[in-house]
Amino acid sequence: MNQVKDTVLAFIDRINAHHVEALAELMSDDHTFI
Repeated sequence: MNQVKDTVLAFIDRINAHHVEALAELMSDDHTFI
């Protein structure tokens, strides 16, 4: 599967799971989550 698609789907899964720490693992160190 496409890496971008896999990342987006993982991000959505982590949002739905309300798992903030897991979301942070997918973000760069300088990312600002709004």
